[in-house]
Amino acid sequence: MSRKMSKFIQEARTLIENAASTQEIAKALAVYGYSEARFKEGLDLLERTEKTMMKKSMEHGEKIEATADFVKAWRAANVMYVKTLKIARIALEDDARCDAGLLLSGARKQTFSGWSFQANTFYHNLLSRKVLVARMGVYGYSPESLAKERDVVDRTAKTYQRHAVQSGEAQVSTQEKDAMLEELDAWVSALRAVCEIALYDDREQLEKLGPLAPIRRSRQPRKPVAEPAIQPVAEPALTV
Repeated sequence: MSRKMSKFIQEARTLIENAASTQEIAKALAVYGYSEARFKEGLDLLERTEKTMMKKSMEHGEKIEATADFVKAWRAANVMYVKTLKIARIALEDDARCDAGLLLSGARKQTFSGWSFQANTFYHNLLSRKVLVARMGVYGYSPESLAKERDVVDRTAKTYQRHAVQSGEAQVSTQEKDAMLEELDAWVSALRAVCEIALYDDREQLEKLGPLAPIRRSRQPRKPVAEPAIQPVAEPALTV
């Protein structure tokens, strides 16, 4: 939880608990419908909000971890793939079918979905033809080493899927957190407003409600504003 939200939760708890447990305050608020059951509703809402915030924090951390794992895996897989791609362009440069079937020409896609399609097409079609594998063998590539590279691409796709799932869950938990905070804020705001009315003439009791107490601050008297000096208007000259 952020420091700001944690501070709000702590201060809201102080407000609700002190309002419910302080006899004079509870008695004054009972007139306005704040029974023991109603205070419990507020505390239950606060507990649910706090749990939702903790869940959001946990899932946000899992999202960060999954994203870091994905970025690291993609970077390593791309370096491996590009090296092999460049060798394939040399080894198979005289075969037009290879150029099209293995997607040898052109830039590599910047999105993962585009990159994944290019890499999977390359390894799948390359390994499906023994003659192509043999030509790659001239440059030190074996069927086993190419198959291992294909597996690296497959594992990278799995890290992307985990990253996507964690990102989705983090987004949902953020929405849930925002909704719960909004509901709690409305509940607390209503209680503060009623406290100000019920304890209008009892500042001492209001102060027991903690930082969120609706205490009216005394205003400093305004400094008198000096009136602008009035310049005398010259009388018109008399004409003879």
